[in-house]
Amino acid sequence: MIARLIIAVLLLLPVPAMAQSETGTRLGGRPAQLPESGTNAERARVWLERFADCIARRDSGRVAKILSSSFVDDPAVSQVLQVSYDDCLAGSIQRETSTLTLNDRLLRGALYANYVTRHVERLSSDMLPAQGLVFPDLAQLQADKVERVALVRLGECVVRQDPANTLAFVRADAAGDREDAALNAIAPRISPCINAGSTVKISRSVLEAALAEAIYRLTTGREAAE
Repeated sequence: MIARLIIAVLLLLPVPAMAQSETGTRLGGRPAQLPESGTNAERARVWLERFADCIARRDSGRVAKILSSSFVDDPAVSQVLQVSYDDCLAGSIQRETSTLTLNDRLLRGALYANYVTRHVERLSSDMLPAQGLVFPDLAQLQADKVERVALVRLGECVVRQDPANTLAFVRADAAGDREDAALNAIAPRISPCINAGSTVKISRSVLEAALAEAIYRLTTGREAAE
């Protein structure tokens, strides 16, 4: 049992001046551009959705390996997908910067969210397995994976309380009205899923990652431990 969980997440992205931005979020495997409008945090989240979608469509085999992996045998996303990075960076970003610092955990979460968006159209309580996800012994895991276990447990709890709105939140485009509405709907479900006495600081991207991975594992039968 984790008495106190504090998660601080940074997604560091360059903010170059864009000549022209694409509309929409997920753009069918095209290189990911930063949108022109919104706060830096919102632009980063939209860009991450586009980047994950590009990678998932261009490198589906490696992405499937990442999504189906257990916590114990969990490959580093940056190592598995390194060959796909350049192809999915818009030319404007490649020209403006030589380095891109991307949180590995957030990219994994974005890939889970992309899968759910593309493959899970409806979710209800009767579609979820009665048996809960099976998690590994925390003693086998490093600290960062212990945090991930805690998040996916939280995600499963929220999903089981409100499957439809949870799915709506994951499928919604980042920084949009539909995402706001879905988050407002599931917000009351989150506190009951947190251990008493715990303190959780969680960003939208981390919450989406936790919910998306829980939905993926619940709907595909992929246990958290193998």
